Amino acid sequence: MNHPLTKKFFCLFLGLVLFNSLFAKEEKWEWKQKTIKAIRLVEKVILDGQLKEKVWHGKSITGFTQVDPNDGQPPTEKTEVWLAYDDNAIYVAARMHDSEPQKIISLLARRDDWVDADYFLFYVDPYYDRRSG
Repeated sequence: MNHPLTKKFFCLFLGLVLFNSLFAKEEKWEWKQKTIKAIRLVEKVILDGQLKEKVWHGKSITGFTQVDPNDGQPPTEKTEVWLAYDDNAIYVAARMHDSEPQKIISLLARRDDWVDADYFLFYVDPYYDRRSG
């Protein structure tokens, strides 16, 4: 650390760390596990995005939290989710409400690339180890 620039950068870095620790807001929320009961299907589901089947008209799962931009905070828009299954598959249906649907834009991105948009993600944790989902 004998070079003058190294000392300056170290002091700047240390100052930023101290400033951040003094003025950073402490997040006070706790993740709570939800248990969701999947409904066994009695009718065939058509994968057309219409949610016309009777199973999607029952009680939905709500009460989600944001991840971005306000991690752990209540959502700004309502989201309803249903979970169903049959002998061959698990079905997840989601209705994401938007108070200003005219402002929704289509974004084109390469596969597996993140774009600045709203997301709904569904993970399966087959071993219930909270790692493999």
